[in-house]
Amino acid sequence: MTRWLWALWRVAVAVPAAGAWGGAPPAPRASVGTQGMQLKPITAGPHAGKQRAEQHFTFTLGQSRYRIRYGVRVDPAQPERAFPSEGYLGMPSPTTCNWYHGGFLSVRINGRDIGGTKLHAGYVASTRSRATADLVWDVAPARVRVRFVGLGGDDKLLCEIALEPKQEIQDLRVALRCYPSFFTAWHKRDGDRKITTPAATLDQGQKVELPAADHWFAVYYDTVFDVARGEGAGPCAALLAPEAVRTVKFHVGSYAVGTELVCRPDARTVRLAFWDLPKTTNKAALASFRRHGARWLDELRRLDFTPAAVRGFDPKAELAQLDRLTRAPEVRRELGKRADAYRTRIQALAASEGTPGILAQAELLQCLAAYRDFLWELKVAALLAD
Repeated sequence: MTRWLWALWRVAVAVPAAGAWGGAPPAPRASVGTQGMQLKPITAGPHAGKQRAEQHFTFTLGQSRYRIRYGVRVDPAQPERAFPSEGYLGMPSPTTCNWYHGGFLSVRINGRDIGGTKLHAGYVASTRSRATADLVWDVAPARVRVRFVGLGGDDKLLCEIALEPKQEIQDLRVALRCYPSFFTAWHKRDGDRKITTPAATLDQGQKVELPAADHWFAVYYDTVFDVARGEGAGPCAALLAPEAVRTVKFHVGSYAVGTELVCRPDARTVRLAFWDLPKTTNKAALASFRRHGARWLDELRRLDFTPAAVRGFDPKAELAQLDRLTRAPEVRRELGKRADAYRTRIQALAASEGTPGILAQAELLQCLAAYRDFLWELKVAALLAD
């Protein structure tokens, strides 16, 4: 066995696989992946000369698989701006209908949609134990993070919208759009859209504003396109933590169905959960929310959305580990410059007290993702030098 293979074997056996020594079976896994932002030139049409910017995040939670899509046009001549078409945050799967792939969620602050500003950062914040992806904007009124979280074995996608105001927030709204179970007008067919909340059932054509305290979940479905009748994909649903939301505006359109959360201006987080329920009958979905809705709301309220890497970040321990692993002269020669670069970044990140802010947390998580990969390389080099 070569020294390189011997070192790799020593690193691998130092941490046995979960369950290797018996005991409880491992918990269901959750993962999320992204290929990063993709830029493609637009060569024809009214937007020729601009670029299409797109980034996908795929969540695998066991049986459920969600995909979030960020998509806008960008103009190299206006580097700070973005130009959404139908929207900028879409959900292309589990189904093609339900939460709209072209734009199912948007955030407006003081009348300004954050999607008109170029995305500051989009990255995977955690995977394996739970899957987390962050999208961060730095707009004039506030810094904004939309964080999606998926738990292993779950059938929903959780969301926390966090704000750090730079100006007085006078108006905060979150808009949602779905096409329950079927694209009716696109296929030139008529449906019968419904929304059921804890306190009401709304019919197609209704447009109402209701208190969030009484209408904290909504099941969106179509009585014509019902899996029980062999039609449609199945319903979708949303649940919100009502402490941050004053009222909910519902518009039960015959094609798109709109929901607007009128939030408290002093809210600094807005928490939501989304379900896309393929192959589920309307009856089963409604029964599930009546039975389990209160428990799901309690879980949403209590969940700590902060990634474990942020909660467990110990800069002193990380710096001490870097010092220990780079003691050998041969390690310093080979990897010393990269180690010093990470040391400088960790020292800068450690300077802030308490939980890092939105931009600092984005920098920390992106730094740690690359740093963890570098640590494996550094540990192997240190073992070879041992």
